[in-house]
Amino acid sequence: MPTKELRQSGRGNMYDNKSKRAYLSQENVKNFNRGLRKRMFSTGGRPYAFDSIEGLEKDINDYFNLCEENDTTPSVTSLSLYLGCDRHTLYNYANNPNSPFFHILKNAIECCHVILENGTVDGKVNPVAYIFLSTNYYGMKNSKDIVVTPSQQSEQINNSDTMEAIQKQIEEETIPNADFSED
Repeated sequence: MPTKELRQSGRGNMYDNKSKRAYLSQENVKNFNRGLRKRMFSTGGRPYAFDSIEGLEKDINDYFNLCEENDTTPSVTSLSLYLGCDRHTLYNYANNPNSPFFHILKNAIECCHVILENGTVDGKVNPVAYIFLSTNYYGMKNSKDIVVTPSQQSEQINNSDTMEAIQKQIEEETIPNADFSED
C-alpha cells in the first residue's frame, strides 16, 4: 500500500493524495462545487429556513438538476447547504409532522437515499460507504433481533441451566459470516 506523505500547507496538515486531487480537478466536480457555493452564499440568511412550500420545491428540483448536470451524487448535507441551512435544520423539519415542509423534505431525503442505494446495487457506489451513510444519515440499522424463550416451564429456574439454554439458542440462531476468516 503506498504511503501518504504528510506535507505542511498554509491551512495546516494535508495528506498528499493524487486521487483526491484528481477527483477535485474533474470538471463536473468543480462545476458542482461552484454551483453549491454560489447558491449557499447567496441566501444571505433568513429568519425562517424556507419561505414557502412552492419555493422549497423549486429549490430542491434545482439542486437535483445541479447534481444531474454535474454527474454528482446528491447528499443530505449538500442539499441542506444548497437550501441555505444545515443538515440538522433539514432533519428537524423532515422529522416534524406538524411542519408545512415535512412531506417535501422527507421525500427529498428519501430521494438522496434511493439514488445512493441504486448506485450501490448498480456497482457504482462502494457498499461500505453505502452502509456507513445509510446508518448515519438515513436511519437504517444493521441489527438482528434474538428472542429467547424457555424450552420448558418450571416453577424454579436454575440460573446455570438458563444460561446454557440461552447460549445454545444464540449459537443455533446466529448465522456465521461466510466472508470472515481468522487468518
